[in-house]
Amino acid sequence: LADAFGAVLQPGDNVVIVETAHEANAGPWARLASRGVDVRLWKIDPATFGCPMAQLAELLDERTKLVAIVHVSNLIGEIVDVAAISARAHSVGARV
Repeated sequence: LADAFGAVLQPGDNVVIVETAHEANAGPWARLASRGVDVRLWKIDPATFGCPMAQLAELLDERTKLVAIVHVSNLIGEIVDVAAISARAHSVGARV
């Protein structure tokens, strides 16, 4: 999927990936940085072991094309609020 999206992303576009993602999901997206795509990492909060929605809002802008998330983290077992994440991403025109 990252290769397919990579073909249409332009230098300066950005993709948000979640720190709790499996390498099979995060790695291909992260490699798009070599094509000029700004790959932004939505980091885990060590106090809550979740990725704060407030931080996601800070990562999103008009150049965000995709937010790549996992529904359930294989690292910590967190079940994410896909509806809330999708709403935030869609508010700037990004896909999830």
